[in-house]
Amino acid sequence: MIGPERRINVFVPKIGHGNPWAAREIAGSLTGANLSELDGFFIRLLRRLHQLMTTSQKASETYTERSPSLRSLGQWVIASLMALDMIKGRLAERLKEGEINIFIQEFGLLAVAMLGWVRLRRGKNYLFIPDVYPKESALKILGRTGVGPIVWNRSADEELREKGFNPLLAAPVLPNPSQEQINKAVNQKKIVLKASGSGINRELLNFAVGLIEGEGRELECWLPWGIRIYSNDGRKTEEKISDRGEYFERFAKTLTDAGVIICYPSEMIQVIAALEGRGWDGEVMIFPPRGAHEKRNLEWARAQGLVDYVCERDKDGLVWKQVKRTQPPRGLGEELGKTSVPELLASRMLDK
Repeated sequence: MIGPERRINVFVPKIGHGNPWAAREIAGSLTGANLSELDGFFIRLLRRLHQLMTTSQKASETYTERSPSLRSLGQWVIASLMALDMIKGRLAERLKEGEINIFIQEFGLLAVAMLGWVRLRRGKNYLFIPDVYPKESALKILGRTGVGPIVWNRSADEELREKGFNPLLAAPVLPNPSQEQINKAVNQKKIVLKASGSGINRELLNFAVGLIEGEGRELECWLPWGIRIYSNDGRKTEEKISDRGEYFERFAKTLTDAGVIICYPSEMIQVIAALEGRGWDGEVMIFPPRGAHEKRNLEWARAQGLVDYVCERDKDGLVWKQVKRTQPPRGLGEELGKTSVPELLASRMLDK
């Protein structure tokens, strides 16, 4: 393992839930690691745009159709805005002193490269990919900076190698539960819905609430600010959770015996893969993807036999379409990485 004498930084913009959750899990697994969650005026502006893309059906559909070109065209603007918040946050010295810097979002990495604060040397700087595959914008930035990608599934590892990259294949970090934490006797009446960290389209939420009608079930809805529980008798109860660490810890725990998980095909696909890889045996229902990267996430999840229902729109509105689980090309145990991020980094440091 990497000892406390190593100075390690984990860097993530405070946008959404998937990237910050991955950053917290990685930082928590590395002895003495420093977690930097970038926030500020321009990050709040980007966060608002992300909320619009999630809560507006029209904006979400437009982003899904054009996300690669939009992210490519906007990468310098986004990185420049992040760079301004970095300067205000005085992160330069922290990054310069780090022996290992791990980035969880590609635009933050590009911002650091633009500012020239650190030499982005191979073997010292990494970009962890919470999605199944890197976004197209991430591939371009990786190629420009020479930073090494860290992925958690073999399909991404093989594809990146074919494209000339040298990735590290790690075990999933979200939430990567131990065998003891998985309750194989799932509660069939327990439905857990994970909204995006930027919210959820109201139509989708109301459609999901319809699942509990006449079923004697409860819908445990995890919203950006906390939990709202819908009962089939019409009651709603809410609990605000202000501490992010507590939020992610409790959310990871509640998933282990959920009978049904409903989510976007976001970084949650990594969560579901980790759960099923350890024996969880519930149903998975997926909302429509937001962006080309989420379409790829969903394609991978279906190929791995991880999806039971997908939410689609027909002439009458939203419907749940049942999906036949297929046999994956190789078992899930072979598809997922097995070595933890700390073990991978420790072996790289020993090789130098």
